[in-house]
Amino acid sequence: MNLEEKKIYLVLSPYINYYHSYRGDMNGPSGFGLDIAFMEKILDQLDAIEDRGLCGGITRITWDYADTFWSIQLQREYQQHILDRVIERCKKGKDEVLIGSWSNIAQPILDTEEFQQQHKLLLNRKKNNKIKKK
Repeated sequence: MNLEEKKIYLVLSPYINYYHSYRGDMNGPSGFGLDIAFMEKILDQLDAIEDRGLCGGITRITWDYADTFWSIQLQREYQQHILDRVIERCKKGKDEVLIGSWSNIAQPILDTEEFQQQHKLLLNRKKNNKIKKK
């Protein structure tokens, strides 16, 4: 085994869940404010790594959002500029986003009928949002 020919891959995947940090309905340090600061620092570090030319100038990351109900809703309200940065990185093919559920439901506890209904509601919501935008 020639160690010089081996590679180590590190997959970055921050977990975003403002609901679990949602203490006291605050965007400060006692609420989800630390999450907001951490996410911004992660993006700043990614930009710094890429600006230095490390990793070929592209550092890929997977953003693992727990849900859209709390996390993305709160991010839109308090951190739109960061959400825009994530969207832009995804458009450039650098990053990807995984979303757990749109309604903050613990999907593993749903029975088959509830699970299917959950996804029908999501698809209808997406369809209605597209219609409203036009």
